[in-house]
Amino acid sequence: MTLPVAVPPAQVPRLASAGIALSEYTKDELYSKVKPRKKILWLEFEEPVANPEDDYFVFVKAYAPDTLLLAGNEPVADPKENIPYLPPELIRVITVGQPDDKAGLNAWHKLSPAKANPDGSDVRHFQVPLPPGLNATSDELFGFFVCEFCVGHSRVWSTAQARFGSPYVSPGCNIPRRS
Repeated sequence: MTLPVAVPPAQVPRLASAGIALSEYTKDELYSKVKPRKKILWLEFEEPVANPEDDYFVFVKAYAPDTLLLAGNEPVADPKENIPYLPPELIRVITVGQPDDKAGLNAWHKLSPAKANPDGSDVRHFQVPLPPGLNATSDELFGFFVCEFCVGHSRVWSTAQARFGSPYVSPGCNIPRRS
């Protein structure tokens, strides 16, 4: 009988650097027109994920607008922190042949490798997706986000409570506008 993993990953991500990646610079032959460059937030972690069944994940915990861009002198309320929804599993019944139910996997967003090595090893650079509900022209991208990063079980059957490991919190993460 196959059982789900019930122990969260022990690895805690450590951020080495962050930056804004730009798409390729393209121009016409006369150099009279150039295509707008797309921007994306990228991260470099100090080490790749140790377990090949795991991945790095991100969760946007809070948002606050940039106060310098607001009209007037009205104070801004403290941001409310979101908590990722993980269904409680006080008792879990597992039957023979039960498939992986992906419990809790959609609570966090998986980071996409920025550039994969041909052999799949030493992947430490990742692209950060836009928060849910935002697009490249959203005014909220002028604000600040509090992001949590963690290692999570993504390719093995896991309980929701054991899906994600201890987070690394990055306050003031600025996600660039993608123009």
